[in-house]
Amino acid sequence: MRNYPLAQVSLHGLIEQAVDRYPDHVALVVGDQQLSYRQLDEMANRMAHFLIAQGVGAEQLVPIMLERSFEMVIAINAVLKAGAGYLPLDPEHSADRIEYIVHEAGAKWVLTTQAFVAKLPADVQCLTMEAAPERLAHLPVSRPDIKVAPEH
Repeated sequence: MRNYPLAQVSLHGLIEQAVDRYPDHVALVVGDQQLSYRQLDEMANRMAHFLIAQGVGAEQLVPIMLERSFEMVIAINAVLKAGAGYLPLDPEHSADRIEYIVHEAGAKWVLTTQAFVAKLPADVQCLTMEAAPERLAHLPVSRPDIKVAPEH
């Protein structure tokens, strides 16, 4: 077991350290597909820049309704890079329960897939993983300059 100085380094900061040390090493494997640390970082950075441009930041929650996948890891990392917290939503819950959770969180955006959009409240914006590559392609792959403090 390895101890990490969590008070000084955020979760996404630990991932960024791995990116800096091992950019071409495999970070994620799902079935026969894999992503390198560099690919993970660049995809998460683009999504983080998108979220920041939408006003997402510290002290906010971004719900994520995704199945376990590359997209889920990218989305969680992106939300943390934007300075916000992520709120996992279970797609098995009823639409009423999901709506209650999203509204209680004060969420403006939900990261999801097209398959789950119908279960989400109509008054929140969705970034679907199917649309993300096209919507995010013009955004920088550089890391957002957001400082995350332990109290966030």
